[in-house]
Amino acid sequence: MTTIAGTSPRIRVEWGSTAESLGTVLRAALDLLDTGGRIRLVGPDEPADVVHSVGKGPADDAEGSAVRRVHTVPLVPLRRGRTAPARWWARHERRRAGARTTWLAHGRVAAGLLVASGAARGDLVHWLPIVAPVECWPTNRVDRAAVRARLGVAPGVALVLECLSPDAPQSVGDWATRVGPRRTDVLALTCTTRAPAEDDLSFTELLAAADLFVAGRRGLTAENPGVAAVAAGVPVVAVTTDSTAELVRSGRNGFVVPPDPAAVADAVRAYLDGQLPYGCARVPSAGTEPVLEELARGLLRAYHCALIHGGRRGPDR
Repeated sequence: MTTIAGTSPRIRVEWGSTAESLGTVLRAALDLLDTGGRIRLVGPDEPADVVHSVGKGPADDAEGSAVRRVHTVPLVPLRRGRTAPARWWARHERRRAGARTTWLAHGRVAAGLLVASGAARGDLVHWLPIVAPVECWPTNRVDRAAVRARLGVAPGVALVLECLSPDAPQSVGDWATRVGPRRTDVLALTCTTRAPAEDDLSFTELLAAADLFVAGRRGLTAENPGVAAVAAGVPVVAVTTDSTAELVRSGRNGFVVPPDPAAVADAVRAYLDGQLPYGCARVPSAGTEPVLEELARGLLRAYHCALIHGGRRGPDR
């Protein structure tokens, strides 16, 4: 893809307080574009061709019609038990949508719901890949056997991991107690993506030791630890209200189930009873660079569309 009129568009990014971790990932992708000469990142007081807001509402038009707007939606909150946008969120997004705004949503489902909510026209919405939080990116190789020994996971016992966060949408609920109190072949463990204390295990260490990952959030997030599980080849049980669900091929690399603790427990038992194909096995992670490159390409495509069409383009082909 070439730059507009042979020049690098000037991009100013406005970061909202709700996009701290996502902002780290986006900054890495933006740096790829900036250092490669595809865009030029400018400061808050410098003139810009595109103003990109992340985690906050699209800016007003005080700078004039020459500036194009791009807005990232970091979260699509859902109605309880349904893959439908919360009514209050849909009303809020519709009120602040601008005719000249190009919208970015992470994941195809989130992009579709953004359109279905009436917040944005379909021809103004671009989707980007769902990303793993930076704390979940693989770093050094982990000794799986050593971590399992430290956790006291006996041979023949499946370690099932769920990642919770106080900053993320509510979990689907307590599925672990429903798996079966008499089963001795499973150990359920919860963790967070926060940096561990000195003697604690990190998310990447726990994921390396896990046999199954549960993605049970009640909201579509732009970043999700389930992405790291899928990339690492760990089978995943994902509820339909979790972003990771669109990355899971049910019956192949995991199961997609309704957002109900009993349904999650049934899927965990199905995994324990061998109802996934033998080929569903752990594979080396592809690393972060391909994801950042895909993210950078999507950002550049959105900036170019905003500049060329200014909010008046037809559907993507």
